[in-house]
Amino acid sequence: MRDYPQQCSFCHWLFISVLLTGTPLLRSEEKPAQEVKVGKDRIALVIGNGDYANGSVLANPVNDAKLIAQSLEAAGFSVDLATDVTNQDMAKHVAQFRTNAESAKAAWFYYAGHGMELKGVNYLVPVDAVLQGEYEVPFKTLPLDLVLEAMAEAGTPLKVVILDCCRNNPFGRSWRRSGAAGLSQVSSTPEGTIVTFAAAPGKTAEDGEGKNSPFTTALAAALKQPGLEIDQVLKETGRKVKEVTEGRQQPWVNSSFFDKFVVIPGVEPIPARPPYPPPPRSAATISLQAKKPASSRKLPSRRNCA
Repeated sequence: MRDYPQQCSFCHWLFISVLLTGTPLLRSEEKPAQEVKVGKDRIALVIGNGDYANGSVLANPVNDAKLIAQSLEAAGFSVDLATDVTNQDMAKHVAQFRTNAESAKAAWFYYAGHGMELKGVNYLVPVDAVLQGEYEVPFKTLPLDLVLEAMAEAGTPLKVVILDCCRNNPFGRSWRRSGAAGLSQVSSTPEGTIVTFAAAPGKTAEDGEGKNSPFTTALAAALKQPGLEIDQVLKETGRKVKEVTEGRQQPWVNSSFFDKFVVIPGVEPIPARPPYPPPPRSAATISLQAKKPASSRKLPSRRNCA
C-alpha cells in the first residue's frame, strides 16, 4: 500500500469538524463589535442638576447624567460631565464645549434637571437659581437658544441636543403669571442639528420611581445597541418610553440632520472561506471505483419539480 505523508494535527482537527458538523468550525466565527476608541472627533457635554437651592429638589437628574456619560464614553465620546451646576459654571462649560466642538465631527449636549418655557423660549435652570419673577429668568438661567447658537457657530457636522427636563416650572406658584408646563417646540434647528425632548411640547416628563427617569433609562439602553444609526436610537428610545409610561409620555424630535451616523459600529461577519479540498482517498478506493462499470441508465438533464 502506498504511504501518504502524515497530516498536521490541525488538519486532523479540521477534517473531524467537517465530518461531524458538515462545515469547518472556523467558518462560524464572527468578528466582535468594532473596538470604539475615545477621541476628539466625538465630544459631549452632560449636565445633571438636582440639588436646587429653592427647595425643588429632583432625585434623578444627577444619576441620569452619570448614566448617559457612561453610555457615551462607551460609544467613543470624550465626555465633560457636570452635576449640580450653578448658572456661572453652566456658562463656562458651554463655552468650553463650543471650543472643543470646532474640531469634532459629532457634538452631543445632554441636560437633565429643571427646565421651563417662558414666552416661547426654553430655559435650563441652574441649581443656584432663586427667581422672584419672570423678568429674572433670562439672567439667572441658561437659554436653550444659547446652546444651539454655540453649537452652530462651531460648525460641527452633527449636533445633538437631548433634554430630559420637561418638568413643571418650580417657580410658577410664586409668580403672578407662570410659564407653560413643559418646554416649547424649537421653531428652527440649525443645519445638522437634532433636538430631542423627553416629552412632547407643552407636556411634562416623569422623573421616574427608580434610580433613573424612564426617558434616560430607555436612551442609555438604545445607545448600547451596536449598528444603530442616530435616528434608530431615538426611535427605539421613544418606543420604549411610550411603552413604559403606558402612553403618558412621548418623546419629541426636531431634526435637520439627513446624513448617517452610527453610534456604535456593529458586528462584521468574516467572509466565507473557499471550500476545503476533500480528504485524500486510499489506493484501494481509487482502484475499486475504476473497476466499477458505468450505469447504462440515462439520467434526466433537468430536475423535475412537478
